[in-house]
Amino acid sequence: MILNELSLTGNCQPDTMQRYDLEIKEAVACYVLEVFQDDDQKTHDNFNRLLLHLNNTVIGRSAGTVPTRDQLPVYEYLFQVYISLCVRFSVLPSIGMYAIFTGISPLVIDQILHNTGHYTSNSWMNESDKSYLFTMISNMQGYCKAMTIDRLHNMRGSDANLIFISKAAYGLTETAPVQAIEYRQADSLEAIADSIGIDVTDG
Repeated sequence: MILNELSLTGNCQPDTMQRYDLEIKEAVACYVLEVFQDDDQKTHDNFNRLLLHLNNTVIGRSAGTVPTRDQLPVYEYLFQVYISLCVRFSVLPSIGMYAIFTGISPLVIDQILHNTGHYTSNSWMNESDKSYLFTMISNMQGYCKAMTIDRLHNMRGSDANLIFISKAAYGLTETAPVQAIEYRQADSLEAIADSIGIDVTDG
C-alpha cells in the first residue's frame, strides 16, 4: 500500500517512486485485461471502477483521509499518476475523482480550495505546510480546468453537458461572439452639408 508504506518510511525518493510506478502499471494492466477484456473503451466507460480498484489494492487509503505533512509529496506524485491514467483512457480529470483515487476527503479538498474548515486548524500543520497544501490542491484544480477547456476548444460541435460542467465546476462563462463592425468611408463635408440642405460653397 503506497501511502501506508511511504508515510511510515518517509521515503519519497525517485527509486521508490519508480517501484510504485511499476506496481500501479501492473495493477492497471491486470485489471483492464481481466475485467474489461483489454478494451480501452470499456475502461473509459467504467473508469471509476478502475480508480476504486487501485485505491483498494495499491494506494491503500479509505475514503475521508486527511493528508499528513509527510505525505504531501506522495499526493503530488499520485496526481501525476491520475492525470496519466486520464489521458490514456480519454477521461477528463476532476479533483473529485482524484479524491476517490487517493482516498482524500472531498470535504477537505473543498475546505482547502476555499481556505476554510478543519484543515486550517490542524495542529500537525504549520503555516508553511498549509500554504503548500493549498497551492498543491489549487494547482491540481488548475490542471483539471485546463484540460476541460482544451477539450471544449478542440471538440467538433458543442457538448451541452460539458459546457454545464465547465460552468458549475470551474466558473467558466460563455461570451457572445464579437460582432463585426462595418466601416465605411466618411462623407465629405460638402456631401454632409448638402444632405441637410446647407450651402457651403464660397461666395
